[in-house]
Amino acid sequence: MAEGGLEIVVGTYENFLLGFSLSCQEESNGQSKYSLKPSFTNNSHCGSIRCISSFHKFIASGSTDEVIRLLNMVSRTEHGILQQQNGTITCLTSHQSYLFSGSDDGTICIWKQRSWECEKTLHAHPEGVLGLSIHPSGKLALSIGRDKALKTWNLVKGRHGYTTNLKAIADAVQFSTLGNYYAVSVSNRLDVYSLSTARVIYTISFTKKILHIIFLKASDFFLMSIIILRFSFMKFFT
Repeated sequence: MAEGGLEIVVGTYENFLLGFSLSCQEESNGQSKYSLKPSFTNNSHCGSIRCISSFHKFIASGSTDEVIRLLNMVSRTEHGILQQQNGTITCLTSHQSYLFSGSDDGTICIWKQRSWECEKTLHAHPEGVLGLSIHPSGKLALSIGRDKALKTWNLVKGRHGYTTNLKAIADAVQFSTLGNYYAVSVSNRLDVYSLSTARVIYTISFTKKILHIIFLKASDFFLMSIIILRFSFMKFFT
């Protein structure tokens, strides 16, 4: 977070982490004008950056160099590196005191914050992990991979629960805010599942490929970013 406001961090194919602070100014006509100003640059990775996750005072970034780098956003210093997986770090997410990383080598690593030790390695998708989502309770996880599978994980026991054959390679997976639903995107199609039945309850098709899914805090809306960087809001249940 930038002082007194919001900070946006992006990763680039040129190995850079770039920070931008968002500022707001009131104009004479009463409208608000927002602007982005560069706040920091980091060039520690040796390959293109594929994923970023923010938690507490840290930013974690994963790259084609097979390394996760930690950046302390308070002191603006590098905190260290995490190296356990033998492939591109394809996805990062966090929950409470744990950081989860997926890799092209097919594994999911569960890192304990503070000690930063890898407490568990899950052998998830032999052809590579593409996405991860953690249930709000912290007891379940979903993963997608190039093997066209959606896998459910029991994080209490640290083992695989069951597998759903998607019959296609998925691009994104995300639990809803309350954890009653989860969504999976395959190319330009979005399927919304009920957690209680593990069945699709709603399907939406778009003209462009879906890259990311975010459930809003209102819990009954979701936001999808598609390849032309346009946002679409859809209400899927009442």
